[in-house]
Amino acid sequence: MAVLFQNGGAVDSSSSNIRFNSAIARSENGTVPYMLAKKNNGGTAYVTAGTITGWTSLFNDGNHFNASTGIFTAPITGQYLVYNWFMTANNAAHVNTNYTIRRNDLTTSNNHNDVAYVYSSSTTAVHKQWSGGTIFRLSANDTVRIVYGNGAIYLAAFEYTAFSICFLGAG
Repeated sequence: MAVLFQNGGAVDSSSSNIRFNSAIARSENGTVPYMLAKKNNGGTAYVTAGTITGWTSLFNDGNHFNASTGIFTAPITGQYLVYNWFMTANNAAHVNTNYTIRRNDLTTSNNHNDVAYVYSSSTTAVHKQWSGGTIFRLSANDTVRIVYGNGAIYLAAFEYTAFSICFLGAG
């Protein structure tokens, strides 16, 4: 059941949301899905190929991010901003690095709209800070993860590696 207002707003008791012109104004339970996680492996630890796991959650409103598996599960359908940054290893053998931000662990061979591909290259042995992001339209229960490709990502401290997701709105 919904209560409608003259200005186009509604209170929908079945979903516990307050809506104005089809956009969520705020959730009754006070959560907007967002998370921020960082890596802190200490020393000179590097990541290996595959989904980056073992994060430390700094914020995880609604508990939709599993820090152990590195997977965020969308609780509701809408647009989500996904943003992250990494530091490359200080090693000339790892001058070409890449990773993908994946919806439902799809690859670029499935659909380029499901994957953001981030690449960094250098001709010298230096650390480089690099970032990537995208906006995904996710359905409820879709997942997002970061999958490491090749090269080396430096994971020694919080300030070098982060992963964040924020719900932007329904629609």
